[in-house]
Amino acid sequence: VKDVEQLIEVDGTDTFSSEGSLYLTTVGVDEQVTVAEWIWSYVDPKTAAIDQDSFTQGLSIEELNRLQRQQMTVSKRAAASVALTALGVDEQPGVEIKSVVGEPARGELGSGDVIMSIEGESIGTDCDLLATVARHSPGDTVELEVKNGSRSRVVDIRFGSAPDSSTRPFIGIEMSPDDFEPVEFEFKTGRIAGPSAGLMFSLALYDRL
Repeated sequence: VKDVEQLIEVDGTDTFSSEGSLYLTTVGVDEQVTVAEWIWSYVDPKTAAIDQDSFTQGLSIEELNRLQRQQMTVSKRAAASVALTALGVDEQPGVEIKSVVGEPARGELGSGDVIMSIEGESIGTDCDLLATVARHSPGDTVELEVKNGSRSRVVDIRFGSAPDSSTRPFIGIEMSPDDFEPVEFEFKTGRIAGPSAGLMFSLALYDRL
């Protein structure tokens, strides 16, 4: 259990102390279970031994760890977007693509492209993009307005399926962090991974500011 407010560093603006605490929980997983540990898991109520496929849902441990690190990155960005937007901090419109990681973006979008709108709906932050995409389904085709420097173009994208869920739409991009000048912040989470602490990050950043 970790106090999230102790994991946030903020520069470029005034910050305020808090009278309370906001916590995240992280669960340790031992991938190399011995016979003794397996037997002990039936005795110790704080320990459980489960089949690897039940834990990874068919992914390898490496694939699961990589996915959870990506989920943590997206979670922190969305949390910051929610908190800073609620505080009225201005952000440059559009979401910049850091890299293309898969289909259907490959060949259609590229690093440095900025997604300005989806189906005519303006995109201001990473959170806007995630929320707009979530209203669609894999197989849906949408129209994206994309800028790169002074050039604008329209791209039709047919959503694929996310690697961890066949029902979640997927573009295949990694987003650059939102730029909320002059506020600079960092969530120092270390090796903690997964998406579940997003609400706590958002509340803690909002509270700090």
